[in-house]
Amino acid sequence: MRTTTVLPLFTVVVGALLALAAPGCGSSTSSSGADMSAMTGSFVAGALDTHCSPDGGAVIKQPTSQEGCTFRPDGGEAGGDYGETQYNAEADDDDCKYHVKASASSIARGQDVTFTVAVTRTIDGAAATGAKAMAEVFLSDTHAGLVGESGNKESSPGTYALGPIKFDQPGRWTVRFHFYDSCLDFSEESPHGHVAFYVDVP
Repeated sequence: MRTTTVLPLFTVVVGALLALAAPGCGSSTSSSGADMSAMTGSFVAGALDTHCSPDGGAVIKQPTSQEGCTFRPDGGEAGGDYGETQYNAEADDDDCKYHVKASASSIARGQDVTFTVAVTRTIDGAAATGAKAMAEVFLSDTHAGLVGESGNKESSPGTYALGPIKFDQPGRWTVRFHFYDSCLDFSEESPHGHVAFYVDVP
């Protein structure tokens, strides 16, 4: 007489679920099967920047002058406070000297990204030429992104292409742009300025 072994229903169900859930070794796919490394990121939408018109008052427009630029020695620190990181992709710099509009090529983890920033002076709306814009990117105080040295090109007056920049991990990154970085930021009229935006990388 032939005997038949019947597995408990619980064992069969659990085994099937484990087989479906088990990821491949080194997989970069999400639970939906999407390739996370191929997804694109973006600037983070949020509240509009109003720090240069506090409490709805008059708009602050800080003038700059070349006389206000004290050149810093090589390896020195520019100094100054960086201000708040901004949402969206358009804001005034921390000292209300410049208005900055930012854009980027496709933002993807592990891929070269080029950021483009258009910088105008708030005092008269003129292009901020010769700013030698620079970028720094970081996920945390101890984790920075890779910024290539081939960038920093003024493609048209006051417009700068910066990169290549590479994000190696997913998360909410900070991308900070510096202008006239060779000037110390110790006087109100120093041309030195900076603005930072949040960027999400999937």
